[in-house]
Amino acid sequence: MTVEIVITGAVQGVGYRPFVAKLAEELNICGEVRNSGGIVRILASAKEERIAAFAGRLQETAPEGASVLSASVHQIPEREFSSFRIVESSVETGAEFPVFPADIGICSVCEQQMMSKADRRCRYPLISCASCGPRWSILRSLPYDRDTTTMDAFKMCPDCEDEYTGRLDRLDRRRHAQTISCHHCGPQMILRTKSNRLQGEEAFDTACHILKSGGIVALKGVGGYQYLASPFREDTIDRLRMIKGREKKPFAMLFSDVEMIRSYCVVSSEEETLLKSSARPIVLLNLREKKTVSEHPNQDTISGIEAVDKNAEKENVPRIAGNVSGESRYLGAMLPAAGIQRLLTDACGPLVATSANLSGEPIPIRDDADFRGDAVYYHEREILRPLDDSVTAVIGGKTSILRRSRGYVPMPVLVEAVKDGFTEKEPVLFAAGGDLKSAFCIYKGSRAILSQYFGDLEDYAVQQNYRRAIPDMEKVLTGSPELLVCDLHPGYYSTQLAEKLARQKKLPLIKVQHHLAHVASVMAEHHLEKCIGIALDGTGYGTDGAIWGGELFYVSGATFDRLGHLSYVRLVGGDETARSGARAAECYLLAAVSEGYLSEEEAREALFDMKCAEEENVLREEDRIRRILLSGQAGVDSSSAGRLFDAVSSLLGIRSLNSYEGECAIALENAAAAYKERFGRQQAEEMKKNYFRDLILVEDAIRIDQLRLITGVIAMRRNGCNTGLCALTFHLTLAGALYDAVQIIRVMTGETKVCLSGGVFANRILRKELEVLLRMHRFGVYWNESVPGNDGGISLGQAWIARRRLTKKYVCGLSGNGD
Repeated sequence: MTVEIVITGAVQGVGYRPFVAKLAEELNICGEVRNSGGIVRILASAKEERIAAFAGRLQETAPEGASVLSASVHQIPEREFSSFRIVESSVETGAEFPVFPADIGICSVCEQQMMSKADRRCRYPLISCASCGPRWSILRSLPYDRDTTTMDAFKMCPDCEDEYTGRLDRLDRRRHAQTISCHHCGPQMILRTKSNRLQGEEAFDTACHILKSGGIVALKGVGGYQYLASPFREDTIDRLRMIKGREKKPFAMLFSDVEMIRSYCVVSSEEETLLKSSARPIVLLNLREKKTVSEHPNQDTISGIEAVDKNAEKENVPRIAGNVSGESRYLGAMLPAAGIQRLLTDACGPLVATSANLSGEPIPIRDDADFRGDAVYYHEREILRPLDDSVTAVIGGKTSILRRSRGYVPMPVLVEAVKDGFTEKEPVLFAAGGDLKSAFCIYKGSRAILSQYFGDLEDYAVQQNYRRAIPDMEKVLTGSPELLVCDLHPGYYSTQLAEKLARQKKLPLIKVQHHLAHVASVMAEHHLEKCIGIALDGTGYGTDGAIWGGELFYVSGATFDRLGHLSYVRLVGGDETARSGARAAECYLLAAVSEGYLSEEEAREALFDMKCAEEENVLREEDRIRRILLSGQAGVDSSSAGRLFDAVSSLLGIRSLNSYEGECAIALENAAAAYKERFGRQQAEEMKKNYFRDLILVEDAIRIDQLRLITGVIAMRRNGCNTGLCALTFHLTLAGALYDAVQIIRVMTGETKVCLSGGVFANRILRKELEVLLRMHRFGVYWNESVPGNDGGISLGQAWIARRRLTKKYVCGLSGNGD
């Protein structure tokens, strides 16, 4: 009999055709296999029992790096084949987007071959095979063949050609490996210094000498250039921070293997699996150093949160400089994604690895970029798309992607297809995302393809990358959008671009509220149609013109009701308030005085208690905000959870300036975590009862009283409570208030599924405390796993909501622009 077998999934660029050919030869099956757009088509001819065995094996097994979504078998008229062969690829546009793999980290076999003196690719730094190597970063168009990638610039040597064709060994792991190369025919590594241009082992040895001597090397990796530096010298890290314009934000580190990571971090089995996964992401791990607070739970020593390197005292391992990760409880660790990274870390030990750009700008991919280190170590293979390292964490035993880029893009997020009559032609949607941590989404049927992380769209170079990536993604996916989706905020670059595209292309445009998109991104991932949604973040444009950021929704499909939120506080100062926790605190204090929660004298005392040296002069001008308001300068009502955390951090004297996003909130969480680790939570539970009452107000909506939270913190501080205790009590109190609000919404709606999203939920204490409370009372709790919970994931939620709002009028272009 003869059958056609259609395989869908991540089955291009992973050696799937050679895998099929090998399996067919084992089972004595004749026929052919070819790539067809984003799917694999197989014609197979043999006796029925062998065909059944063949189809079963294809459904049950796949090569490393592949992911099979479906394998359908259809009998066709008899065909005669003399053998089984791999045929030329073709382009085919199907009902679904093609699934193409992301860049795949170096596999264990290639690592072994690279280290083996007996292998002809010994120490070849760009080694790859059918199961690993660059994919998305070098692809021009589908189907994935050598001549549709940037590898077409390198002509295979006779040995590589023999391996590629399977002429000598049909089971060779480089048979039809499009990135096949070696010392003789592939791209080579070149070291460029101010005075020399070196290749081969001389280049490698010189790069190692520079790194070991405290120098900085710009290395061209898989998705762009990164700066490498020794993590053991504070002067080197200070210089690196100056070069990048990155004052305090922690750096990630590159290690040879997991055992090297264990010298510095605690690594669970789930975290080890994530580190070794084909994506090779950065994984946030708990440092082995202990964080300590004062010996007495009521003694105030906020400045006494210290890192004690127990590991360095007990074992003969170098101590990481304190300015690598600063006060963070975590270290971002990653394993090599490419052979050159493994060779360098084997020779030099662990290295700081960070994108070779000025902070806020895109990761560079051009060899002629302006690098400010001591040398540039690059290869000749062109990178088509800038791809930052992805950032992940294991929370509650599950992977959470915090930044989605290299290793994950363009793999789809699989969502529940909408069944509403669009059976003949499923519409293609483009969702623009937001301006912070920008990433767009192209969505069709059950597949949502998110772009890589670009950065913040306030930077012109980031805007350029974002704009260029839209037609690039559409070309590869062969999908032109029929509907555009964006945020409500009229000042967002992403919104303005979507509006411009809608006018130019005469396409309908739907606008989706920011926090609804956050919640919907969780619903899309977990295939939910109804939920209670909690969205906590810094800012988002509300439907009433206020700045939202602490929201409770009931969501049913495309419709939502805002049933609760943090109470409004008027903020003055615009974007400066997002950068300055001290300014946010001043606004909260003024509101507390205006509403009768505090006397003016109590507010003045609280201002003087904020002992943050970097803003000491500003903080002593306690009437400044009052003068601003009296002068008529506009403010805006805000329910932002992000600004609440900033204000509390500043009022407790922990941190008053965000030199990077979330710095004040992270420092507040660190203080709470250090106290909890040292003294537990019992006293914080008692403080909740004594200082925080009547937080829930139920009128036209459920409100969590921000000013009572603030004044409770001030009262604890005034009564001499330990700063860490104040921080922990605040976290537990807010989690309890959110839980109480959800209980009220359950009574109103009968809903028991709760979705958590927004950047504030990166706070592990708050999320864990709220999750425990909810699960104890039989709520189902969901959060983002496959896409970031911060603004990097909202394009998925925008697309999900927009698809559910669709009518045939939209697809026919009759609706006009707007919401």
